[in-house]
Amino acid sequence: MPRIGLEPTHLTAQDPKSCVSANFTTWACILLLFNYTYDILSFQMKNASVSTVFTKDKTKILLIERRDVPVWVLPGGGIDDDEDPHDACIREVYEETGLHVSLIRKVAEYSPSNTLHAVTHLFECFVEEETELQPQKESRRVAFFPLNDLPKTFFPLHNEWLEDALSNNPQIITKQISLSWMTAISYFFKHPILVLRYILARLKIPINSK
Repeated sequence: MPRIGLEPTHLTAQDPKSCVSANFTTWACILLLFNYTYDILSFQMKNASVSTVFTKDKTKILLIERRDVPVWVLPGGGIDDDEDPHDACIREVYEETGLHVSLIRKVAEYSPSNTLHAVTHLFECFVEEETELQPQKESRRVAFFPLNDLPKTFFPLHNEWLEDALSNNPQIITKQISLSWMTAISYFFKHPILVLRYILARLKIPINSK
């Protein structure tokens, strides 16, 4: 993906108010943010596996609250080298919740529309043996939420994936991930602290919540 417009060298330490100056407009700041974010996120994006784990009556969904970015998400993460997506799904659920799960079906396979994401596999799983939920290194809290009372900070993209799982489509859904650069920029202005924490996490310097 080509870089656009403004180069980072236009912003100097000698001019801290450049973003509000006549020569450095708000739109220029947005372009600069775009370029920096592109640089950070365009490397080492692993393909991922994500899981929807429902209760037996399918009225509640398992979610985790991340430590590095305090939002609620579906359990999941990057697929290791030479690892099958379904094995990665089972491993990630255990590493983030302490639960042993088995696969029911593959729900969807999402292809990236830009460098914000890689290929993502979505599975539906069931809990093999009910045990106490155990927050792990990457998860601050773990809980089952009623489908009609999801947390306010549930990541919107994962909410879309949850709806795909609930659609019970007999075929594996294949489509592009809907998160665009403009959506990401809009999300930055609505939730700047969360986005900055995500960028720091991508740089391997996370600010973990206790």
